[in-house]
Amino acid sequence: MTKLARYERAYIFFSRMEAAQRAFTLDLVRRKTGWKISTIESYRTKKWSWFLVSVDRPGYFLCRGLLSHSKEQFIDLHRQKRVPVSQSVVETVKEAFVPVYVLSPPLKIDQRAWIVIVVMMMRRILSNRKPE
Repeated sequence: MTKLARYERAYIFFSRMEAAQRAFTLDLVRRKTGWKISTIESYRTKKWSWFLVSVDRPGYFLCRGLLSHSKEQFIDLHRQKRVPVSQSVVETVKEAFVPVYVLSPPLKIDQRAWIVIVVMMMRRILSNRKPE
Protein backbone atom coordinates (compact mmCIF):
# COMPACT_ATOMS: atom_id res chain seq x y z
CA MET A 1 0.00 0.00 0.00
CA THR A 2 1.36 3.46 -0.88
CA LYS A 3 1.95 6.24 1.65
CA LEU A 4 -0.75 8.32 0.01
CA ALA A 5 -3.27 5.49 0.38
CA ARG A 6 -2.40 5.17 4.08
CA TYR A 7 -2.83 8.90 4.65
CA GLU A 8 -6.20 8.77 2.89
CA ARG A 9 -7.28 5.76 4.96
CA ALA A 10 -6.17 7.53 8.15
CA TYR A 11 -8.11 10.68 7.25
CA ILE A 12 -11.26 8.68 6.46
CA PHE A 13 -10.91 6.69 9.70
CA PHE A 14 -10.29 9.76 11.89
CA SER A 15 -13.11 11.69 10.19
CA ARG A 16 -15.58 8.89 10.83
CA MET A 17 -14.46 8.56 14.44
CA GLU A 18 -14.84 12.30 15.01
CA ALA A 19 -18.26 12.41 13.36
CA ALA A 20 -19.43 9.50 15.52
CA GLN A 21 -17.57 10.81 18.62
CA ARG A 22 -16.23 7.29 19.12
CA ALA A 23 -13.14 6.57 21.18
CA PHE A 24 -10.56 4.25 19.62
CA THR A 25 -7.15 2.74 20.29
CA LEU A 26 -3.95 3.16 18.33
CA ASP A 27 -4.14 -0.55 17.54
CA LEU A 28 -7.37 0.12 15.63
CA VAL A 29 -5.56 2.88 13.71
CA ARG A 30 -2.87 0.30 12.89
CA ARG A 31 -5.43 -2.17 11.58
CA LYS A 32 -7.21 0.46 9.46
CA THR A 33 -4.08 2.03 7.96
CA GLY A 34 -1.41 -0.68 7.87
CA TRP A 35 1.15 1.49 9.72
CA LYS A 36 3.33 0.06 12.46
CA ILE A 37 2.53 1.10 16.03
CA SER A 38 5.89 2.92 16.21
CA THR A 39 4.91 5.05 13.19
CA ILE A 40 1.51 5.78 14.70
CA GLU A 41 3.08 6.77 18.03
CA SER A 42 5.45 9.11 16.24
CA TYR A 43 2.64 10.71 14.22
CA ARG A 44 0.50 10.96 17.37
CA THR A 45 3.07 13.11 19.14
CA LYS A 46 4.50 15.04 16.18
CA LYS A 47 1.66 15.51 13.71
CA TRP A 48 -1.67 14.54 15.24
CA SER A 49 -1.47 16.05 18.73
CA TRP A 50 -3.67 18.98 17.65
CA PHE A 51 -6.69 16.76 16.99
CA LEU A 52 -6.13 13.55 19.01
CA VAL A 53 -7.38 13.86 22.57
CA SER A 54 -6.79 11.31 25.32
CA VAL A 55 -9.89 10.17 27.16
CA ASP A 56 -10.38 8.75 30.65
CA ARG A 57 -9.86 5.19 29.46
CA PRO A 58 -6.10 4.54 29.18
CA GLY A 59 -5.00 4.00 25.58
CA TYR A 60 -8.17 5.46 24.04
CA PHE A 61 -8.44 8.65 22.00
CA LEU A 62 -11.05 10.93 20.44
CA CYS A 63 -10.68 13.16 17.41
CA ARG A 64 -11.56 16.83 17.82
CA GLY A 65 -11.05 19.44 15.12
CA LEU A 66 -10.05 17.31 12.15
CA LEU A 67 -13.38 17.67 10.35
CA SER A 68 -12.71 21.35 9.78
CA HIS A 69 -9.72 20.38 7.62
CA SER A 70 -9.73 18.76 4.19
CA LYS A 71 -8.15 15.46 3.29
CA GLU A 72 -5.58 17.39 1.24
CA GLN A 73 -4.60 19.49 4.27
CA PHE A 74 -4.24 16.32 6.36
CA ILE A 75 -2.03 14.72 3.71
CA ASP A 76 0.07 17.89 3.37
CA LEU A 77 0.70 17.78 7.11
CA HIS A 78 2.72 14.60 6.52
CA ARG A 79 4.85 15.92 3.66
CA GLN A 80 8.44 16.88 4.37
CA LYS A 81 8.46 19.37 1.51
CA ARG A 82 5.65 21.82 1.94
CA VAL A 83 4.66 24.85 -0.06
CA PRO A 84 7.12 27.59 0.93
CA VAL A 85 5.81 30.53 2.91
CA SER A 86 7.07 33.95 1.87
CA GLN A 87 9.32 35.81 4.32
CA SER A 88 6.84 38.69 4.54
CA VAL A 89 4.15 36.32 5.81
CA VAL A 90 6.54 34.91 8.40
CA GLU A 91 7.48 38.41 9.59
CA THR A 92 3.81 39.47 9.78
CA VAL A 93 2.98 36.43 11.88
CA LYS A 94 5.92 37.13 14.20
CA GLU A 95 4.88 40.77 14.61
CA ALA A 96 1.29 39.81 15.38
CA PHE A 97 2.05 36.83 17.60
CA VAL A 98 4.66 38.26 19.96
CA PRO A 99 2.43 40.97 21.53
CA VAL A 100 -0.47 38.54 21.89
CA TYR A 101 1.73 35.96 23.58
CA VAL A 102 3.33 38.49 25.91
CA LEU A 103 0.00 40.03 26.90
CA SER A 104 -1.97 36.78 27.20
CA PRO A 105 0.15 33.79 28.32
CA PRO A 106 -2.80 31.96 29.96
CA LEU A 107 -4.56 31.52 26.59
CA LYS A 108 -4.48 28.14 24.92
CA ILE A 109 -2.45 27.82 21.71
CA ASP A 110 -5.54 27.68 19.47
CA GLN A 111 -6.96 30.82 21.12
CA ARG A 112 -3.72 32.71 20.51
CA ALA A 113 -3.73 31.52 16.90
CA TRP A 114 -7.20 32.97 16.35
CA ILE A 115 -6.12 36.25 17.87
CA VAL A 116 -3.09 36.31 15.56
CA ILE A 117 -5.35 35.76 12.55
CA VAL A 118 -7.65 38.58 13.61
CA VAL A 119 -4.72 40.94 14.24
CA MET A 120 -3.23 40.11 10.85
CA MET A 121 -6.56 40.70 9.12
CA MET A 122 -7.02 44.04 10.88
CA ARG A 123 -3.50 45.15 9.93
CA ARG A 124 -4.15 44.23 6.33
CA ILE A 125 -7.47 46.07 6.27
CA LEU A 126 -5.94 49.16 7.85
CA SER A 127 -2.91 49.13 5.56
CA ASN A 128 -5.18 49.00 2.48
CA ARG A 129 -7.30 51.98 3.57
CA LYS A 130 -6.95 55.14 1.54
CA PRO A 131 -6.17 58.31 3.45
CA GLU A 132 -9.20 60.53 3.93
